Amino acid sequence: MELHNNITKNELKEKDNKMKEEINEEMKKTIIELFSKISKIHGLSKSVGEVYGCIYASHNPLCIDDIMEELGISRGNVSMNLNKLEKLGFIKKVWVKGERKQYYEPLCGFSSILDIVGHKHALFLDASTKLRELNEKSNGENELILDKLQNLEKMEKLLKKILVTIKEINKNSNSGCSKTFCEHNNDNEKPD
Repeated sequence: MELHNNITKNELKEKDNKMKEEINEEMKKTIIELFSKISKIHGLSKSVGEVYGCIYASHNPLCIDDIMEELGISRGNVSMNLNKLEKLGFIKKVWVKGERKQYYEPLCGFSSILDIVGHKHALFLDASTKLRELNEKSNGENELILDKLQNLEKMEKLLKKILVTIKEINKNSNSGCSKTFCEHNNDNEKPD
């Protein structure tokens, strides 16, 4: 007796939708984990990164309740982290028609990363300049200064390459993010 696999169109569609949901959940989990690790590297709490990752991974603006449900953390924790992210320029409040709750969406992630890398690059550049001045004062004979200067210059060059790459990605990407922090702030400026 021959067995036939009689799968209906609806069953195939359900299976396809379930697979898409699983993939989306895995993507969301990966993004939340990524931003959680990034926030820890930059001296912020893990939950700041999780909240940003949750907002960044969503197609739609999220309210506090959405984030609480997704991450399983308290309203106070979510609220505090949203305030911090808004002050840092990573997210902004948006109006959702027919809703009284406050909703949030990310400002473009690459621009935020660009700001962080740009700041680090400037710090390394400044430190390299100071060490060059100290090296000149010692007539280039201080081995410790020369060694540290070489290391700082390598790091500064690496950060510069990263900056160029991020700028290129930002220029070529249409990630669905809102305006960058700078563009958002320029919109809020009053004309002279």
